[in-house]
Amino acid sequence: MSLAHRTRDACARRLAATAANTAPVLSLVLVDEALQCLGRARACIGGAADPARHLRSAVLRIRELPGALAGAADSALVANLADLSEYICRQLGRVGDPTDLSTLADMCDLLREIRCAWVTPPTATAILCGAAAKAPS
Repeated sequence: MSLAHRTRDACARRLAATAANTAPVLSLVLVDEALQCLGRARACIGGAADPARHLRSAVLRIRELPGALAGAADSALVANLADLSEYICRQLGRVGDPTDLSTLADMCDLLREIRCAWVTPPTATAILCGAAAKAPS
């Protein structure tokens, strides 16, 4: 293998490792920005203003979440996140008047759960999920 091929392969491995390390950080930024946009939308609804601009901004960020993790996570996780993101976006598309504050709050709760999953160490998540699965219903 030539020096050029080895150098190119080493650079590709470094780029892949960097992408894997930065994806969770980028995802946290997107979730935090989406939550801020939803907070502004809630303030608009409370003040009888149109929340559409803030809702659109939140939707744009939420739709970017699966793509931000695409190279750093397994495909099942990315597929589940894509489904959840689309669900949140559909629900936010219905928000527009003061009676929709509960829907907005529910979508904020889902985003906070996604954020919590990002910052919780994998072993703690496995323990919590295992405990939840064993809990009597």
